[in-house]
Amino acid sequence: MTPQVAPRLSPFAPWTMRIVLLLALGLLGWATFGVVGPALAAAKTIATDSGPVLRRSDGVYQGIPYAAPPVGALRWRPPQPARPWTGPLACDAPGPQCPQNDADGDTAEDCLTLGVRTPARTVGDRLPVMVFFHGGAFLSGAGSLSLYAGEALAREGVVLVTVNYRLGALGFMAHPALSAESPLGVSGNYGLLDQQAALSWVRRNIAAFGGDPDNVTVFGQSAGAASVLAHLVSPAAAGLFHKAILQSPVAPGALRRLKDAVHGVAPAEDIGRRIAARLGADTEPDTLAALRAASVEDILDATEALRPEAGLEVAGIVCSPTVDGVVVPDHPLKLFATGRQHHVPLIIGTTANESSLFLDHLDPPADTTQAYVRLATRRFGDDAKKALALAPGREPGLWKDLERLVSVRWFLAPAEFLARAQAASGSPCFVYRYGLPPPLGALAALEDEGDALGVSPQQAGVPHGAELFPVFGFESPWLGFDDADRDVGRAMRAAWASFARTGRPVVAGGPTWPGFDPAAPRIMAFGKTPAATPLPKEPLVPLAERSWQTTTY
Repeated sequence: MTPQVAPRLSPFAPWTMRIVLLLALGLLGWATFGVVGPALAAAKTIATDSGPVLRRSDGVYQGIPYAAPPVGALRWRPPQPARPWTGPLACDAPGPQCPQNDADGDTAEDCLTLGVRTPARTVGDRLPVMVFFHGGAFLSGAGSLSLYAGEALAREGVVLVTVNYRLGALGFMAHPALSAESPLGVSGNYGLLDQQAALSWVRRNIAAFGGDPDNVTVFGQSAGAASVLAHLVSPAAAGLFHKAILQSPVAPGALRRLKDAVHGVAPAEDIGRRIAARLGADTEPDTLAALRAASVEDILDATEALRPEAGLEVAGIVCSPTVDGVVVPDHPLKLFATGRQHHVPLIIGTTANESSLFLDHLDPPADTTQAYVRLATRRFGDDAKKALALAPGREPGLWKDLERLVSVRWFLAPAEFLARAQAASGSPCFVYRYGLPPPLGALAALEDEGDALGVSPQQAGVPHGAELFPVFGFESPWLGFDDADRDVGRAMRAAWASFARTGRPVVAGGPTWPGFDPAAPRIMAFGKTPAATPLPKEPLVPLAERSWQTTTY
């Protein structure tokens, strides 16, 4: 049985009601929301190719439709053009989040909207554009969550775009009948196609918001970073972006093939058959009509019920991106290894303790040495003895070894592999490690999202998602951030924005961020102060890489 994670846990973390409530109470208002500048002081409306949008003095636009509602006959189809409108849209409130369990706001299938935050001051401005894809294990989250508001990031002179995309089975379910009705003979990956539709919208419309359609950086965290990784190898994404940032991407253990089982991972079409069976659609004369008539709630329940038997290694995901030979031609790691990615500048990085908030929820548990040894044996295959020699998992060091083992396998090893492959291709690559522990308020928000309230700050260290606070400038003193923390945040945002402008990250007031050289690898370490350091050597990394070939798709 594959290690899974309890339903509320997301190693592709979205964001928490705790922060939303704080914002609603006004406690974070001054730190998070503010006028970027007198944006585009000209006509009263902004023209998009679907219809006019009312111009806003704060430069913040929310809930802009970028595709038609994927409902009825459009459920489980590629995104279609947004329905045109004539009267100007206010775009002053986010659209609903895509359907998911335990959402922090309203949800609806009519969810394909995006937000734009622009500091542009004149109609002729052509600022670099940054398009963000949120995390959430491909089953939760939204681009409109408060953490991603990004006023501080936009102040660095970039136009920030955040995107909602279809999630869970509604976004990623494949099925033989869906493949049969497709002109391309494939199904699934609708959420990735939504993201590509949003990038196409940016290309067509962002100039009207002061952005440069020929200078687009796509970035994401966790599932969002895994999405960016898929676009880096997707033929359909060619030309839609010009730089990429991967924050804590996961590749091994998070994908399926469309039709074939690999290393015991059930193919995506088989998962679709099982969902259809749970919904009773497989016994109807028209299976697809029955699936498209099913309620959202029943689809979510049917998917959740499959987690124990079919959830993937990472987070127990049931429906996620699929290697279909078309949208995703092959496994991204395989394509990167042979130089078949889009050759754009890349930043890639991880936090110091990626898996620390997930360990209590591994299924089966690994809370004893015996269970830990079983996990290592299953996941490291022929190299299990070598892995156990490096991290034996004996008390009192069990927690530390487990965190190390899982973090290397899910996050660190993929990041290093991708960095080496990117550098070998001759394309610019920059690597970071985020090592600043979050203050207690921010950690509490992360723990609440991960259902990990029993994890001490010492155990948590620098967990998955910790770097999102400084990158987006969500650094209120109410969460415990102080001036030293905000100095690091300013340095990171300056680096992200300079990379978006020029393809080279510049740390404000800090050292030069070296390009990644596999022969003498150096990275930017974001701790109490940024520092360019040699890449820390982790002997588990090569073992994890070899294990992918025989134990994990």
